[in-house]
Amino acid sequence: MDGPRRRADHHEVHAPPQPRRRRQIAVGCIPAQEEGQTTIDRCRTREADHRLSVSFSAFSQPPLRDLINDARDTPKLSLLLGAGTSIEAGLPSWSALIERLLVRAGTASGTLTTADEDGTNRWVAEAVRRDGYLGAAAIVEALAEDGQLGEWIPLDLYGERSPSDFFPGPIAQQLPRLVDAFGTDLEIFTTNYDDLAEQALRDDPVSPRQAAAYVGEHLGVGADVVQVRHLHGYAGRDGQAGTLVLSEADYQRMQQGASWQANQVGAALANSMFVFVGSSLADPNLLRYLYGEPPGNKPPRYAIFVRQDTYEPEVPDGVRKAREAAVRSRWGAVGVTVVFVDHYVEVAQALSEMARAKRLGESYVPLPDRAATWVTTVNDRLLGLAADETFQRAQSQIVTRLREALQAAVAAAERLEQRQWDETLALTLWLVDEPGEHLINRATTDRLHIDRATIEPVHIDEYARWVAVRAYCRGKILAESRETYASRWHFIRGLPLVIDDDEFGRIPVGCVTVTSMKRRDETMLNAIDDAVEAGFNRALRTAIYELLAQPFRH
Repeated sequence: MDGPRRRADHHEVHAPPQPRRRRQIAVGCIPAQEEGQTTIDRCRTREADHRLSVSFSAFSQPPLRDLINDARDTPKLSLLLGAGTSIEAGLPSWSALIERLLVRAGTASGTLTTADEDGTNRWVAEAVRRDGYLGAAAIVEALAEDGQLGEWIPLDLYGERSPSDFFPGPIAQQLPRLVDAFGTDLEIFTTNYDDLAEQALRDDPVSPRQAAAYVGEHLGVGADVVQVRHLHGYAGRDGQAGTLVLSEADYQRMQQGASWQANQVGAALANSMFVFVGSSLADPNLLRYLYGEPPGNKPPRYAIFVRQDTYEPEVPDGVRKAREAAVRSRWGAVGVTVVFVDHYVEVAQALSEMARAKRLGESYVPLPDRAATWVTTVNDRLLGLAADETFQRAQSQIVTRLREALQAAVAAAERLEQRQWDETLALTLWLVDEPGEHLINRATTDRLHIDRATIEPVHIDEYARWVAVRAYCRGKILAESRETYASRWHFIRGLPLVIDDDEFGRIPVGCVTVTSMKRRDETMLNAIDDAVEAGFNRALRTAIYELLAQPFRH
């Protein structure tokens, strides 16, 4: 949600400017027990021993440790980015895109009417149930007139927005670091139509670089231009290129004779470490590339799969383990090592660790050790956890800084909107514990923690009641309404915190939550447009990162 998001229940997203008046924004707090009253029904039925827990220790254990070590040692690396890197930016999954196209094709052909919602839903459900998504795509192609399908795909991919309204998410944002580490020995493939990978490279705040979409033709570009190979065609902000592969017929045509896709992916599989990211490996052509290889020794291959959103809370843990064992065996037969991570935040972290290990070589320090040093230093030098006296003194100082951070964020939004906010907001700082298994409410903006023993860690779990925890798990901004009789806070937004510096590298260290006493349809936290929201988030995070850097200044 760092990129554009829809607000289906709030159509007037940008209120007109109002006459300037004295700002009346109050800075409050989010009492821990009140935020904890926000519940997700399915969370109540989840057994504690079935939780999928973020833990830094996974990064020093196989197979994740092996992925990082192989990246350090390999001379060449190839990445294949699947739909997961588009979904994290707010674009639809491949199946969701097919469903949108089914509706468009049915309406254009006169089979459906937009007023018949039940008929539309049944049309989509029956097409998918009877023919699968590839077959449903063939139905779309059959109903489209010449040239229409190429026009429809971008329309339903981006909806009412344009490609330039979407921004790279945490996974794509690791591509520049991998280019830094591997240089021209990195190849990037994608089955996505969008240009988020290219934008991540161009917009990198540390080392922006040129990037170009490759769809089979020779590109006369310089050696410093990173080429992103779009295996299924390209429909980015600068137009379309290549054939947009969607239907059964498209896949069959690619299998007739030698294609540039088969040649390049085959060469990469044979000559470099190959990592599938954000892909379910269900693509027919990817299966053909893997199963069609000759036997023999091969460079390392990995596929990173995410458990989050895969299992319902009531699914027994034994079912999950049995399925994962079968998945490992299936892909192990073609030389692919499956790496299961619990949450989306760990995918971007894995790519970051690969880049850091390659760049530092034998001096690379694993994430658990770096995180432990960072947390211990913050606990001692910023939070004052060693003694009650230092803890209470630190509380006063931190709360003052949090108030200043919130005021700075509101001021930034007011400048961009050219209007003043009249709203009571609150800010809470959550930080991770040393093993990376819990988030802890370390400070709020209008009360002080007095007794260290009363602060309870919250287990990091995708079904947690706490917005801060769920935002941390996804590595994305989350927002939700809250309607509980005991709370005066009605809307909450969680912004994940990730430090990234030379000393410690990239570490997900926590989350800040901002809460309003106004409801969703009243609060500026939901009404501001994307540019204003970005300014608010940037100012808030900048101030928080300054606070968190304080213990490390010499």
